[in-house]
Amino acid sequence: FIWYFQRLVHMEEVLVGEEGGSIACDLHLRPYEISVRGHSYQTDYIVGVATHPAARGRGLAKELLRGSFHAAQREGRAFQILMPSAASFYLPRSAAPEKLALLGKRAARAKSISSADEWQELASVYDAYTGNRNGYALRDEASWRRHIEAALLEGYGALVYDGDGPCGYLFYTISDRKLAVSEMAFSSEAGRRG
Repeated sequence: FIWYFQRLVHMEEVLVGEEGGSIACDLHLRPYEISVRGHSYQTDYIVGVATHPAARGRGLAKELLRGSFHAAQREGRAFQILMPSAASFYLPRSAAPEKLALLGKRAARAKSISSADEWQELASVYDAYTGNRNGYALRDEASWRRHIEAALLEGYGALVYDGDGPCGYLFYTISDRKLAVSEMAFSSEAGRRG
């Protein structure tokens, strides 16, 4: 959280809802560029949606979200993206590592991702992975570096190779013998299974 607030938050991107003169809820609109069906769009992804416990249950955050949608519309943004802090809010995506081992196949070579300096290898996999998809985030060097730094602050990263070079990567956390994946991309079947 310290890294996030020091490196990524700009207060002009934070919306707040007030009740009785006090902040009751907030959200952060992170500017982002995405590609949808071959076209680039400036958008916001919504993070950090929070309501003070004493103000919950009154629809304040819902109204704040509506306000962000109206602001995006006024600014000509076609859509916004909601990014939950835990995927389990919407769909549980965790499994015990020993169960995942049955799905995988040992890669020709693998290594832990330890630095944002490895962004180009991940970018090559990501570009191949998103090449024929209709919606994905566009990332330049700076956004890759921030993305990797944030992922490694919360967990781990792994990069797998086949005979031609990097072919898959994974960002994940482990808690209570459960592996939760925050992002996975692959450029080949070997990368997916690895």
